[in-house]
Amino acid sequence: MARKTHVLLVHEDAPCVPDAVAPFLRARLSRKGALTWPWSWLGRLGARIVAWWRARALAPAIALLPGPSPRVDALTAQAAAIQKLLGRRYTCHPVLHGGRPDAAAAAAAIGRDDQVVIVPMDPLCGPALRAGASGARRCARRTTERVHWTGPWSTDPGYLESLAECLRLAIHRRPGPGRYRVLFVSNGTSEGKAGERARRAAADVAHAAGVAAPWALFFLPEFGMAPTLLGDALDALPDGHETVVVQHLGATSEHRDTVVTLDRVLADAARERGLAWTRAAAPGSRPTLMRAVADRVQTVEREAEWTVPEDRLRAEVAAAWAALDAEAEEE
Repeated sequence: MARKTHVLLVHEDAPCVPDAVAPFLRARLSRKGALTWPWSWLGRLGARIVAWWRARALAPAIALLPGPSPRVDALTAQAAAIQKLLGRRYTCHPVLHGGRPDAAAAAAAIGRDDQVVIVPMDPLCGPALRAGASGARRCARRTTERVHWTGPWSTDPGYLESLAECLRLAIHRRPGPGRYRVLFVSNGTSEGKAGERARRAAADVAHAAGVAAPWALFFLPEFGMAPTLLGDALDALPDGHETVVVQHLGATSEHRDTVVTLDRVLADAARERGLAWTRAAAPGSRPTLMRAVADRVQTVEREAEWTVPEDRLRAEVAAAWAALDAEAEEE
């Protein structure tokens, strides 16, 4: 049994200053599989061009919210709440992929006999967050072999219920008693397993929140976004409504995508179309979500108790055979 369990709560972050937007996007676009080009040198050049083009649209939005990311305080509060539920044998560390605190800071507190559970705090778990979890795993394995992660957990009832609670509250507090439409927003593309997870999560949240009106799901590009795309999302909604209620799927804490892009850019697009607008807050440290994460960690830990790292297993088998041979020689 491990002496202590360290829980790494991993989430990605966005740049805090406009000048950092282009390098941030270039690094993400240079990742394998992000862009498809026939030659590697063309892929690097294409990443620089696309990053520069998207940074022009995204940098003004980043400038609207100067200072540290709102996600730092949110993740710190989540770590404190989860650790309170888990008990003193656990230590929770907030980890921002692309920001501070990072995985190296958390790894410094891990002992050789400790166990590590990595939790992606975006349950839909897109490519960037998987890269962050992979980086955290590499940092932790420099100290201990007992490293596990929860994987995507978008079907967790606690996660879905926490989103439904926020959506019901936003609908109740919407401006005006008129008819409304719910617009779910998810980062990434509509293709593959990630798109299927987002569609299933949207349907489950709408059902749990009792949304009777037709709802829609819009996928934002993973690497920045243009304001015109959000306007297109509003235009795609069915007619016959006066208010748009927006909810960002996967964002368990407030960050620049919600505070800047949705609250400002989408609000402006809604006003241009004569629509009232409101957004469901991120779950943050809601007890429903915190209990779901704590249960997830303990489940992974229980399952991990029955597994032994392959290298350690080979070493133990070799030691057992060596002891048996020594006893045979003595006899």
